[in-house]
Amino acid sequence: MEFEENGQDPSKHLENLKQLLEYGIELDLVRAFGEIGLDYDRLHYTPMDKQLLYFEKQLHLATNFNLPLFLHMRNSIDDFIKTLYPFLSNKLLPNENLLVHSFTGNTEELEKLLNLEARTGYRIFISINGAGLRDSSTLDIINKIPLDRLMIETDSPWCEVKKTHPSYKYLQKSPNMFYPDDDENYELVTEKPEIKDLLTKFSQNKKNPKGSNITLFEFLPIPIVKSDKFDNFKYTHLFVDSPLIKSRNEPCLIGLVAQVICQLRDESPEDIIDACYNNSMLVFT
Repeated sequence: MEFEENGQDPSKHLENLKQLLEYGIELDLVRAFGEIGLDYDRLHYTPMDKQLLYFEKQLHLATNFNLPLFLHMRNSIDDFIKTLYPFLSNKLLPNENLLVHSFTGNTEELEKLLNLEARTGYRIFISINGAGLRDSSTLDIINKIPLDRLMIETDSPWCEVKKTHPSYKYLQKSPNMFYPDDDENYELVTEKPEIKDLLTKFSQNKKNPKGSNITLFEFLPIPIVKSDKFDNFKYTHLFVDSPLIKSRNEPCLIGLVAQVICQLRDESPEDIIDACYNNSMLVFT
């Protein structure tokens, strides 16, 4: 575990983190304090007692900085709130914004977080990525998050929207309002003569390992390559965007998260996109 690695003094490690934060803030490079929190789905990495101990110590460190908290909470809502509450109720944290990112909780957990906001006066934002869109129960939560507390994220390189997720059916190939530009337009890009010819050759020779090796992402006209082939990809000059790494989530795919959320909520896509953007600007600028 990082705090006790090689028998080092945890207080020394925290002091080093404090100095690093001070340096980053001086350079205007730091936008939040985190990621910190509790994850009871992964106790094989760090046992519960250690998580609780160092979560509290990290919160004490956070009281020195006017930064929003970037929080992780997985299957630990009661201990999460119990640990946070004294810092919020006593107004120990200078910044009034908290973000619970990669939320995968149920309705009860969401209600407890919103109740914590009501009891303390701090603003608690909820961020959704592919992990929160992976089963029907989590999809039901999306419409219950207040619009003025909603954010979206990718959490790349993980938490993509997968074909096995019930949310996958909501994804659409570009162009759409999430990917409106011409260089993101699947039809326009794939009809360019050089690209069309390349794709045709690959389609004809895909069983031949020496054939033109190129595959496009299903929803965007961006090549996909294996990580060990990235540096030697021959066709980068034909595309505006560099290739995606196969089986790795990327920041540019945040529009897919937005697509799903807009299908699940009652508000217009424009309102949702604007709200998520404005919420992010409120917290991180």
